[in-house]
Amino acid sequence: DLTPHGDAVWSLLNPMVGLKLAYKWLTRPKVDPIELPAVNKSVMGFNLIWMFSKVDQLLGLMDELYGMDLEPPLVGQTFAFGDMPNALRLFQSGNTTGKVVIHVDNDDDGDSDKNQ
Repeated sequence: DLTPHGDAVWSLLNPMVGLKLAYKWLTRPKVDPIELPAVNKSVMGFNLIWMFSKVDQLLGLMDELYGMDLEPPLVGQTFAFGDMPNALRLFQSGNTTGKVVIHVDNDDDGDSDKNQ
C-alpha cells in the first residue's frame, strides 16, 4: 500500500515522506507470474473497448453468457462508497471470502453493511 490511510497529514515538502515511500516501494509484495498457478492464484482483467464497433457480436456473446444460467458470485461483504478505506484494508488483508462490493449512490452515508 503506497497511499496514506488518513492517519497522518502527509506533506510533499517533508523528506521523511519520500524516504517512507521509497521504503514501501522497495519492500512491497512482488508478484511472480510463474509461481501463481502453483499457489492457485491468478491476476485477471478484461478490456472490451475493442468491441465498441462490434455491438452485434457483443450482444450475441452476452446472450450466450446469460443462456448458461450461471449462479451469481458469492458476495462476502459490502461497503458504502464513503467506507472505501475500510473496504481496501479488508481486501488488502487477504482475509476475504467472496467478493468485496462497493455501493456507489447519491445518498451515501458512509456506513458499511458487513452482514452480507
